[in-house]
Amino acid sequence: MNLLVAQTRRKLLFFISFLLLTAALWSVLRNHEVATAAWHAIRDPNPMWAIALPICMLLTALCTAAGLQLLTNRVARETRVGFSEMLALTCASTLGNFIPLQPGLVGRVAYQHQVHGIPVAISLLLALQSTLLTIGAVIWLGLALLLVHAGQLSWLAAPTSILLLTPMLLSNRNSAMMPAFAWRFVEVLLSAVRTYAAFTLIGKPIDPLSALVFGCAANAANCLPMIGNGLGIREWVIGLLAPTVAGIATPDALAAELVNRGVELLVFIPTGLASSPGIARRVSEAMKTRRITPDQPFAANISMRMLSNFIRRDAGSNNDQ
Repeated sequence: MNLLVAQTRRKLLFFISFLLLTAALWSVLRNHEVATAAWHAIRDPNPMWAIALPICMLLTALCTAAGLQLLTNRVARETRVGFSEMLALTCASTLGNFIPLQPGLVGRVAYQHQVHGIPVAISLLLALQSTLLTIGAVIWLGLALLLVHAGQLSWLAAPTSILLLTPMLLSNRNSAMMPAFAWRFVEVLLSAVRTYAAFTLIGKPIDPLSALVFGCAANAANCLPMIGNGLGIREWVIGLLAPTVAGIATPDALAAELVNRGVELLVFIPTGLASSPGIARRVSEAMKTRRITPDQPFAANISMRMLSNFIRRDAGSNNDQ
């Protein structure tokens, strides 16, 4: 009963996020001037920023995989998780999280249990730790931005403030938490670059300080539970902040963030789909060779149910070939 209520709540939240995304698109399209200007700018984009936007998304995936690998290998019981393996999981789960019920996160948890013997509860704790590290990176950069603004310092002081943690990184080489935090901090900076690129591509350039504020806001929106990738939320957070932070009208900011979201899908649809067959094969092999111990019935049942349909589909497609 509780599971049914949770699933219903998540579907409702996804429906709300979808409505918000649709409202953002409608807000842009109904403003003919904004839509036309953005379309003309996108048709003849600045080549550097047109290339930078997808590259930053790929770099974000690399940073996410590096941070998750550090956290996961602290608790992996049977085999260490390789970087390429975690990168494939990151791409597939990012794509999956655009779907209701966040199957990307659920699938990663199931994969880690079946292939690496990591209990479901531990994997969920790792996901929580990863989210808290992102929130910590957002708070760190946010406070740095406040100090930069109050002290009228160069905007470069905010992103370089992470260097203050260098002694802690060097003195705790055996700890995964500090390096994972550093990777999360770099992710927030990459979000700022993505936002800067998106605004530039629609012909509404912003200053670096505003881009850093938007990077913090975007990552905070992404951390909201049960709404994968901040769908719909992130667009409106940026849109409503833009007039105050950057002096740009909300429809223009929504157009920029929709471009950001569109490129995100263009990057993660092919990378996520390309990663999925290899993940399914690893799970299929693990299910044939591993035996779940009797003290793990709950985890085994969840893992089997979450992955059985996906594996059957993958097997079916291989047979068709």
